[in-house]
Amino acid sequence: MQCRLLFLLVVITINTLALLAQPSRSATASSYLERGKKFYERGDLANAIEDFGLAIATDPTLATAYYNRGLVYLHKMEIEPALADFDRAIQINPRLSEAYTNRGIIRQLQLNFDEAIKDYTKVIELTPRALFGWTNRGLIYLEKRNWQAAMPDLQQALKIDGKCVEALIGRGAAYQMAGDFSQALKDHTRAITLNPQNAAAWCARGADYQHLGELDKAISDYDKAIALKADYAISWLNRGTTYRRKGDLAKAEADLTRAVELDPDSPEIFAVRGLVRLTLGQSTEAQSDFDRCLQLNPKLKTELESLKIEAQTQNTTVRREQ
Repeated sequence: MQCRLLFLLVVITINTLALLAQPSRSATASSYLERGKKFYERGDLANAIEDFGLAIATDPTLATAYYNRGLVYLHKMEIEPALADFDRAIQINPRLSEAYTNRGIIRQLQLNFDEAIKDYTKVIELTPRALFGWTNRGLIYLEKRNWQAAMPDLQQALKIDGKCVEALIGRGAAYQMAGDFSQALKDHTRAITLNPQNAAAWCARGADYQHLGELDKAISDYDKAIALKADYAISWLNRGTTYRRKGDLAKAEADLTRAVELDPDSPEIFAVRGLVRLTLGQSTEAQSDFDRCLQLNPKLKTELESLKIEAQTQNTTVRREQ
């Protein structure tokens, strides 16, 4: 009888200790989590990762620990471990909106647009007033050249925050794709007013002016965009194409050469520089650009041949005038 009582006491004691250990374990995980957040806020990323890892080791069901460690990895641009952590956070807590948001960002970086759209759609479902979800889904639709899908998303983003510069630039781009450059100009001018230091806004408005035939205004805006962000290849490309329209081929070639240096994988830049060189009578250099363009995108062959004929006609005109 005494042995049985002793056994029962031991079992009860062990069970009691186990129950007491559970909240203690949870408290320890939370303390690691909070300390990791403080390390992250101070920019001490190595210690932040270590503490979030300790939180996970202490409580593997703590979704926020995976999420926060994923944030640090994303900050360090360590994409694969960040993605794995966001995946695990979502598995544990399928309603963790922030994890979908940041996983969507990674998928955008990977150019995995369809999966990114799914993540942002989930963000919107969980948090209907999530500005980032509406804006980024709209911007992805623009990347896919689907302005009809982009427009309502960006409209909704601007209903949530009418001063969202990224949404204004995006909606302006949607108007550009729709051929409504006057409306695009209004959005991009508004974006510049709100943030005069945003190079993308100046470049976008330059494109509006370029399409509207106001070439000097376009060049002025591209000048500003380049002054703000000298490594923004699209500004050099657009200013180069504008100089080409104005007949200033030397400046056009110089800008397009700089654009090639900044973005050597863009077939469009090689195509335009090739056309400029062809007009200048630099046939060997032009052909080299055309070859590189088609290496990067063979689908441009038919369109490029048509543009080459046009440039050769311009070349003949230039020679006769000389």
